Amino acid sequence: MNHCGSRCKQKGAVLWMLLIAIIMAGSFAFYRTSNVQFNRIQHESKLATNMALAKEALIARAVMDDNRPGSLPCPDLITDSDAWSNKPGDGNADKFIGAATGTCPSYVGWHPWITLDLPELVDETGTRLWYVLSKKLTDDESTSAINSDTEMELSVDGNNEIAALIIAPRGPLNGQGNRPSHTPSDYLDGENGDADDQKYISGPQSDSFNDLVLTITRQELMAAVEKRVANEVRSCLEQQAKATSSYPWPAPLSNTIFKGVSGSLFGMVPDTQPGNPDEALRQTITKLNTTKINLDLTLTAGDLIGQRAAILEIQEVAAYARAQFDRLFIIASALKKAADETAEDEFCKTPSPQPNFKTLSSLFNLGTKNGTIFTESVSGFAETTKNSLPTFAPLLDALVNSGIDLLTTELKAQNDTLLLRRNAAAATIDATTLNTLLTQINRIRNGVLEYSLTSNSVLNASLTSAINAVAIAHTNTLAAKNAFGDIDKLNLAITSTDQLIATNNELLTAAKSYAFTPGVIERAGEIMVAANQLADQAIQLSAVIDKSERAHSLLQTESTRALVASIQPGKDLSALHENALRLLDISLETLGDPNASQTSITPAIINASKSMFSLANAIHPDPAREALIAFKTNLLDSISAPPATLNAGRNLSDQIKGILYWARVASDQANDIAKLSRKSVCAKGDSTSSAYHVARKLLVSIDGESKVTTIVTLLDTLLDKTKILEQYLEAPYATAGVPTIWVGSSCAFLKPPIGIDSWWTANKWKNLVFYQISNQTHQAPGTLKVNGGGNYQTVVLASGKAINTQDRKTRTTVNFMEKINADSSRDNFAITPSVSFTTQPLSSSFNDRLAY
Repeated sequence: MNHCGSRCKQKGAVLWMLLIAIIMAGSFAFYRTSNVQFNRIQHESKLATNMALAKEALIARAVMDDNRPGSLPCPDLITDSDAWSNKPGDGNADKFIGAATGTCPSYVGWHPWITLDLPELVDETGTRLWYVLSKKLTDDESTSAINSDTEMELSVDGNNEIAALIIAPRGPLNGQGNRPSHTPSDYLDGENGDADDQKYISGPQSDSFNDLVLTITRQELMAAVEKRVANEVRSCLEQQAKATSSYPWPAPLSNTIFKGVSGSLFGMVPDTQPGNPDEALRQTITKLNTTKINLDLTLTAGDLIGQRAAILEIQEVAAYARAQFDRLFIIASALKKAADETAEDEFCKTPSPQPNFKTLSSLFNLGTKNGTIFTESVSGFAETTKNSLPTFAPLLDALVNSGIDLLTTELKAQNDTLLLRRNAAAATIDATTLNTLLTQINRIRNGVLEYSLTSNSVLNASLTSAINAVAIAHTNTLAAKNAFGDIDKLNLAITSTDQLIATNNELLTAAKSYAFTPGVIERAGEIMVAANQLADQAIQLSAVIDKSERAHSLLQTESTRALVASIQPGKDLSALHENALRLLDISLETLGDPNASQTSITPAIINASKSMFSLANAIHPDPAREALIAFKTNLLDSISAPPATLNAGRNLSDQIKGILYWARVASDQANDIAKLSRKSVCAKGDSTSSAYHVARKLLVSIDGESKVTTIVTLLDTLLDKTKILEQYLEAPYATAGVPTIWVGSSCAFLKPPIGIDSWWTANKWKNLVFYQISNQTHQAPGTLKVNGGGNYQTVVLASGKAINTQDRKTRTTVNFMEKINADSSRDNFAITPSVSFTTQPLSSSFNDRLAY
């Protein structure tokens, strides 16, 4: 890749303005504290000043990079090109080798003083300073990401935490008489001048070694960059809040899909906010239609300026639409993965965790064949059930995160098929059409209706009517089949099928028209997930609970209680709400008793989780999901109280089949959504018939300044694809998420990309940056404090590289932050997190960078 154009950055005075700000903020350690050798020779003030200036300019350059913060220019040694006006030793950074390789011709060379807009910097002999760069920090977007976790390859004296070096070669030693030259060994001594351009030493000084080496450590460089990143996020959040009067809900640290959660006050920069994906698609369709009308009007009027404005508007809407399609693909992929790992042997050719519910179903099927086998097998049910239940949690999480209504989509599809079979039987009376009709009735009877249940009285009435209707339709159609040619029986079969179709439609209408309570429905899914986590945690408790296990359970239960307490349900739900809080308090009291054993703690937590399920189901009724939770809860109970009779065992076996049924329905629906959005979940490349593909083509067409007719054609196609996706999608609940709409220029790096990814996305910063808000409302006074002072509305924190025992695989604050910043109240949903933060100088035990 040619390192020129916008990549050749001449920052001038801006660099020094930023540098002063960095120094004042204490964002990186000075050479006086990080280079002991350098301290000993401060009397060589001119050389010390030049080397410090070279170092500071490089750090400022890394901070200021528009597209790749933390990157540094290539050294000046190799490039010899009249076309680029670049010669070896002219002070300009070398250009990359070849096209899009991200490889410097050499990682050691002269300091590129012209590229950095500096005077020529020399040592006391008048020899230019040398510069060494870690290979991971090249300024090319095609190479690996640069962020706090980037590992360095450059080492000095065995320390591999080095980003770059400034070396004063000083006077020539024996064997270095060829100066001036382009050969490093004519200037650099010993190991520094050998062929290994990533391994260096700093001394000791001797007759054969006089290099003066100044390091730029990874921590120094990245701390300054992290400060810039934190400030950019804070500026965006403030602009967003001023424009919309509210801050976006953070995505809790425990949430790996960056889903903003209503009520959470601390977390990651969210990809989504609580919202209805189906409604969001309808809004996008409206916007696309509006932009199309605007473009058509300008084309009719021959208004070139208006056409350009309309096309820019289309570009913005199409970019957001593409983000929507990608988000739908992500949540659909997560749902299919969770469903397949619950119910199948593999997901995308990767073996599923074992045992899962398919394994469990096989065990129960074999163990409940007859009374004798049941008596011999029942003792093994509990252990396999306990080991299978963990595969349920990802399925519930994925259902909540997607907001997909399994029942509505499945029942509608089955009912449409039933209507076709009914019409065929009425038109052509023969054994084939009657068999086909009966098969479809049985599919509905033994599937979607059998495995649905709800505590909601309105939905339950409709569900009961449908269950009764399917039983009658089955009886009458079977009678018509067995008495073939009996017109009265045939008419009765058709009439009862019509009644079944009607009652199914009534159930669909009831499911779609249920009135949710704004501000409460958003929390229902989180309460379900938290309840399931508590229950799973309870059954895994050791017989003898140790101190850390008890503390973890206590923390999880406290966080869950805060979540439940944060909602304000209506009077009709107040009793369920109060009961859930009461049982959570009992759990906390039991956990707080040092003498309480596992036999008292586990039942207390499970009872609390059941009460939370009841509350969440009442807030957000869904017959498919409610059935899944009920089946899972009954299996949970069977661990401590195994089925006593063969019939009880068979009843549990049927409920396991119910979980498998809905998991497989979820897998199929998820793959359909993924395919319409972007591609089949297990496919490698994007589908050319997907909405995402068309949106991408439209954006490329606009960026490439294609003919307006091409843009219009692609816009029409995008509208069609979006409508098809919206018609299929049944995700009517605000428990799901829609892509966050970022407002203003300060948030440009977070907006859906029109072309290449922003520095934020390309360098994976979202895994390392967090923020806390006092309140979602911008007008509310700030309550956050840093080092005991201030009343800030927002605090943004860049976590820095993992240090000491931090393990980023475990998503808790203590594995990302230090000191009081890692307060455990910021874990889980962070409903009531601590308001206190600290900022300290960089050290081996603290590297958080704050903006506030």
